[in-house]
Amino acid sequence: MEGPQLIVFFGPDGSGKTTQARLLASHLQQEDFKVRLVWIRAHHSLASILSKILVSFGYYRIIFSHEKNYKLFDVKLLPRLKRFWGFIEFISILPWILIKVKLPLLLGYVVIADRYVVDSIVSVAYFLGGYESLPEYAAKFLLSMVSGAFLIHLDAETEIIIERRKDEKLDLDFIRFQRKFYLAFATFFGALSINTSSKNVMDTFKIVLNRYYKYK
Repeated sequence: MEGPQLIVFFGPDGSGKTTQARLLASHLQQEDFKVRLVWIRAHHSLASILSKILVSFGYYRIIFSHEKNYKLFDVKLLPRLKRFWGFIEFISILPWILIKVKLPLLLGYVVIADRYVVDSIVSVAYFLGGYESLPEYAAKFLLSMVSGAFLIHLDAETEIIIERRKDEKLDLDFIRFQRKFYLAFATFFGALSINTSSKNVMDTFKIVLNRYYKYK
C-alpha cells in the first residue's frame, strides 16, 4: 500500500481535527482506498458508565461555559478511587482500539483517527490531575499504538478555539492543558504541526495533503 495506513490527528478541541480528517478521508476514497474514520479518546464503556453513576451520587464539579453550568465527574472527590481510575480508563479503551483500529488495519483499510491514544492520555492525565497519576505501563502501551503512524498535530490560539466552539460545553483549563501537552507530544514524535488560527480549512488541508504524499 502506498502511503501511511494509520493517520492520526491530535490537538485541542476546536483546532480543526474533525474537518481535516473528513477531508482526507474523502480524498483517499476518491483514490479508491478503503477508509475508516475513527474517534477514540477517553471515558469509554466502563469508565463512561461509572462516571455517570458517580455524578448522580454527587461526585462532580461544576464548570461554567457560555452562561451555563455543567456537572463533570471529579475523581479527586474520591481519593481512593483516583489510584485505580487510570487502570479503569485503560481497560475501557482497549476494546475500541482492537475493534475500530487494529481490525480494520488487518483488513486493509486506511484508518484515519480524528482522536486516538494521544488524546486519551492527555484527557485522562487532566482528569486525574497530572501525568504522575497515570499508570506508566498504560501510557507506554497506548503510545506504542501510534508507532509508524502519520501523526498530525493541529493547534489554535485559545481565543480562536473559544470562538469556534461557542455553542459547546468548554472547560478553559482543559483547553490550556491540552495545548501545552499536545505540543510536547508533537515535538517528541516529530509530528506535522499546524497552527490553524490564521489558516482557512483548505489552506490547512493543502499542507496535510502535501506532507501525506511525502510520508515515508
